[in-house]
Amino acid sequence: ASAITDDEVERSSLSMWRSVGAGIGGLPAQILMPLVVFTTVINADGSSSKVLDGNKLSLCVGAISVLTIVLFIIHFRLTKERIQLPPTQKTSDYNLLKTIKVLAKNKPFVVLCFISMFLICFQMYTQTFYNYLFKNYFEKPGLYSIVTICTYLPMALFLPFMGKLIRKFGKKEICGAGLGFAFVISALMFLLRFTRGRLSRLTPFAHNPYVFLVLVFLSGAGQTFLVLEVWALVMDVTDYQELLSGRREEGTTYSIYSFVRKLGQTAAGAGVPAVLGAIGYKGTQAVQSQQVLTKMFDAATIVPSVILLLMFILTTFCYKLGKSEIENLHKQLYGNKND
Repeated sequence: ASAITDDEVERSSLSMWRSVGAGIGGLPAQILMPLVVFTTVINADGSSSKVLDGNKLSLCVGAISVLTIVLFIIHFRLTKERIQLPPTQKTSDYNLLKTIKVLAKNKPFVVLCFISMFLICFQMYTQTFYNYLFKNYFEKPGLYSIVTICTYLPMALFLPFMGKLIRKFGKKEICGAGLGFAFVISALMFLLRFTRGRLSRLTPFAHNPYVFLVLVFLSGAGQTFLVLEVWALVMDVTDYQELLSGRREEGTTYSIYSFVRKLGQTAAGAGVPAVLGAIGYKGTQAVQSQQVLTKMFDAATIVPSVILLLMFILTTFCYKLGKSEIENLHKQLYGNKND
């Protein structure tokens, strides 16, 4: 995206619509596929149950894969790169090891990689773990689909105001504030379980799935700023890389950044079954013990709270490209180009 435009508002718009598109694109897999890939079977006692059909799953994944290739080709042909390499920069002079060394010194890039890795880890962990939470703890598995709505609805609500907020406060500033708010809400989810004494009237809220969904919505509202702007932040660290190295090297920057995001996916993918195993969850049992359910609720709230706190600290105190720094950065780059 940094090769498409160097305008700050347009970059933010690209990042926002990319996130919205990713959210919309994920809905069919999260909502429609479960309705297709499961088959009803009749058990020996005459009861029926839903089981995953491997053939249907393979067909669905195959269809999505073909559609993805078509969309990539269309995207490639319709995208125009407007930001060209400097006249003095030759592609033959490219050195991967030298670029990586400069990236390692690019502190905003390194910090943003960790922020984005934690963001992906948080999203995948909660999406997966909440499935077990609503099925076993709240005993309302049908409500799980609303989690996706509560997570992405804030995007639609904040989208019309993002441009004004960014121009007034800056991307880093609103992302940090949003993450701080999301952490407070996530911590509140956990603390509600300990309401006793004078606060005993609040105890039922800890076991109410609808109250939990409201808190998920509020937490999602805080995360929305980073989710919408994270790719605009990538463009900023890419510009900073050009300032450090004197070369435009978006390809390597985006590649390493995307790889680190995959590490977050891997951590969440391995983390959920590890946590379930640690709390004593038995997938073969239809009913879990009260002790396991209590630990499940704690794991569904404590782990996300810790991740949100880490993201808040990194964004607010470690990521140094705030509003004024970005303005100075662009002035230096534009001055170099004008020269």
